[in-house]
Amino acid sequence: MIRESWKDVLEEFEIPPEVPGIDGNTKGEVLQVKVVLFDVYGTLVKPLIGDLDAQLRNKMSVSSFQETLRRFGLPEDLGEVLYKSFYAKVAEVHEELKNIGIGRPEVLIEHIWISILAENGIRVSVEEARSLSIYREMKANPVAAFSGVTECLEKLSNSGVGLGLVSNSQFYTLPILGKVLRIDPGKIFNSAMMFMSYRLGFAKPDPHFFLLARTALAIEGIKPEEAVVVGNDWTNDVEAARKFGFQTIYFCGEGQNNIHERIETGTGCAVAYNYKQVEGLLRLRG
Repeated sequence: MIRESWKDVLEEFEIPPEVPGIDGNTKGEVLQVKVVLFDVYGTLVKPLIGDLDAQLRNKMSVSSFQETLRRFGLPEDLGEVLYKSFYAKVAEVHEELKNIGIGRPEVLIEHIWISILAENGIRVSVEEARSLSIYREMKANPVAAFSGVTECLEKLSNSGVGLGLVSNSQFYTLPILGKVLRIDPGKIFNSAMMFMSYRLGFAKPDPHFFLLARTALAIEGIKPEEAVVVGNDWTNDVEAARKFGFQTIYFCGEGQNNIHERIETGTGCAVAYNYKQVEGLLRLRG
């Protein structure tokens, strides 16, 4: 029996230092907006590996599974078995959903844990599975805030701009974000403007993702051109959002992506390397 809640488990981890911004020449511009929608991984926080899709591509070390089992008093020798089963089960669920027409399916990570443990004779509840999954996530894929993120969010919030999220994510994404940025996400982000893939069942760049975002904003009386999407992935964030009329800021805070040097920016599409530049593009003062 796992006694600790996932919230207690999260408290075990220290907040890593902020990642300094990098230099670069900002390009393009965005018009005045009513809403800013942020991607999470690679945009608000710098990850070691990334979202689940990135983790699947990198096949993270078996050690994170072994450490998780040890932490909760479960058989450590199952680590390698769970490591293989974990990614195989995610791929299996993805394939099942693709076969019924969902182009970019998303899983519930706690359900993956429940399934692979059950295959090895271990029964856990949803809450217990969440404790396991958040511990492994923090061990395998720690994240650090980009310098200036919290100040930028607070300035936007205080200026009356609506804030939301557009993230390929799991249940633990929001609480980890709150911890690392030292904010209360419920007070900073508008719940009606938080689009998280685990809640939707599909992920970016599935066209339904930003269609849903555009529809939700329209219900609030906001046009897509009155919103800007800030993200670090050209395909998932910038191209996908622009197809539905959103303005975009391509965030290159990790310095790993120079695709913008080969594409055309301009009004409604800009590039930023750090959060001072993001503030400038959004016309924030002081």
